[in-house]
Amino acid sequence: MADAPDLDDPNVLFSQPHECRIYGDDMAQTWAVVSPQRYQACIKYRWRWKASNARNGKAKKYLSRNRHVNHANGGVARDNRTQENCFLHTYILEELIGTPRPSPNHIVDHRDGDETNCTDENLRWATLKFNANNKHGKLAGKEHDHAASI
Repeated sequence: MADAPDLDDPNVLFSQPHECRIYGDDMAQTWAVVSPQRYQACIKYRWRWKASNARNGKAKKYLSRNRHVNHANGGVARDNRTQENCFLHTYILEELIGTPRPSPNHIVDHRDGDETNCTDENLRWATLKFNANNKHGKLAGKEHDHAASI
């Protein structure tokens, strides 16, 4: 017997089961797309749109959430915790896929240049310079993966 569809799930409600959408807030008309195998892990959190730090005034927006970080010197007492920002694309690549950051100088690169495409095959670690050169997806192919990591 098949499970009944979850009518609270926007992907079912809007008949889009092939595209797993993560919305930025409850009333958002914009979303990011994730791979089907990552969808359940991503919808556990409330995501919001956060603008990047842009020097040229053209900031991109990424889905992010706050997460608590426990300090090494203390337990779980409230005064020992702080919050840090966690971007959806970093969460997927680092925590869900399990690909460690090669160095502190690496950031997540969207192969196609679309910051709302957070599918597994579209994410990779890259240097800041490589990421800047790929902002329009010109270096999207797998043949550029080695160049992205050095």
